[in-house]
Parts: sequence; structure tokens; C-alpha cells
Amino acid sequence: MRVVGMPGETVEYGGDEILVDGEPLSPPAHLKGIRYVGLGALKSALTPSDSKIVLTKDEYFVLGDNTTNAHDSRFWGAVPRESITGRLDVP
Repeated sequence: MRVVGMPGETVEYGGDEILVDGEPLSPPAHLKGIRYVGLGALKSALTPSDSKIVLTKDEYFVLGDNTTNAHDSRFWGAVPRESITGRLDVP
């Protein structure tokens, strides 16, 4: 999973795209062919009634890079800091 929402940010994911603090989320430049989609683009029966979240001081929003097939924070909500066990930095 990739962290895309940090503490204090607002993430909206009910439409066709994902917004972080009102700006469309774009994948890092080194990822070719990846598009982050909101639940509206999936026409998901699992779309939560509230698809906007303001992250608290120890919460993170994570996405799988295959967003048309990943179960991630769009489905199960924010991840608490203590649940994050690793870090990968890509140049």
C-alpha cells in the first residue's frame, strides 16, 4: 500500500477520482500507467455513504497501486500510525 493521505489532510474518494485537500491525486512520475480512481469510477456496491475523511494526527490514507482491484482505505478507512510497519523510499 502507498500512503497518499497524511495526518490533517482531507481525502475525498466517492467520485471518479481521489482528491487530497481538494486537489486531484496523481501517482508519482516513475509509475507509468497507474491511475488513482475513486469509488464512483468503480461503480462499487461497497461505496460508503461518507466518502470524505479528515485524517486525525495519527491516521493515514493508503491506496493500492492497482486501484481498480485493491481493497484499501477507500473500503476500510484510515490506517492508524501504529499499524504502519515499513517504509520504502524510491528515488
